[in-house]
Order: sequence, then structure tokens, then C-alpha cells
Amino acid sequence: MKRTLRSSKSSKNQQTYEELSRQFQNADPAQVESMRNVVAQYQNKSEAELMQELRAARAQGEIRPDDLANVAQQLAPYLSPEQQRRLSQVMNQLK
Repeated sequence: MKRTLRSSKSSKNQQTYEELSRQFQNADPAQVESMRNVVAQYQNKSEAELMQELRAARAQGEIRPDDLANVAQQLAPYLSPEQQRRLSQVMNQLK
């Protein structure tokens, strides 16, 4: 039997993807547009540039450690194990 990307997904990942899809469909259009603007603002930046901005925002108090931890906790279920490891590394760098 040939494995496909779809058949190789775990049921947990499939459930979180479906949940995310439902949330996105029910999102406020203004909030969706705001998210798109943020993505457009950062999509062409290198990892070093993004980390520099995060560190600066953290140093200036624009990002609180507790808020950052909450966001990471909310994102984690939607990430692959490798992405979760990378997120953990980034969080440790921002402490």
C-alpha cells in the first residue's frame, strides 16, 4: 500500500488541523486581515532578523515572558515534533 502524506498524519494532528480550520472559518474578518498583514510584514525576513526583533521587543517590555509562554503553549499542538523542538529553542533564547 502506497503511503501518502494524508495517510501518514497522526489522528491527533488531523484533529488539531480540523479544529484550526473551523476556528479560522469562524474568525472575525478584520482579525484575519490583521493576521495576513502581520504575515506579509515578516514573511521575507531571515531567522536572524526575526530573532533580533523578538529580542528587542522583549527587552523593551513589549513582549512579556508569560504572554510569550502562553502563545508557545497554544501553538505547540499544531506543530510537528521538529517544530516543537525549534520553538523550545527559541523560547530558551528569549528568556
